[in-house]
Amino acid sequence: MELSTKQIVWLGRISRKFEGYYLAFNGTEIGFCASSCDCCNSSLHGYRFKAVAMPNNQDNENIPLEVCSECINYIANGDIPDDDYID
Repeated sequence: MELSTKQIVWLGRISRKFEGYYLAFNGTEIGFCASSCDCCNSSLHGYRFKAVAMPNNQDNENIPLEVCSECINYIANGDIPDDDYID
């Protein structure tokens, strides 16, 4: 599968923001929210889910996150969203 420019930019933004961390979904839905996604910074309103960024080393602490459904699909399954869903 060939990635679009928007998909590459989206992946790069997440990779740079969480370099040195492992992203994990903790299974909790927060509900509909108007706040930006903590992972991809999307300003689109929608459902948010709890996730956590865990450091690859023990020098840093876990970072709690509230992420959009597109990021949850990426964190849980490695699914990259279509261009239509990237803000």
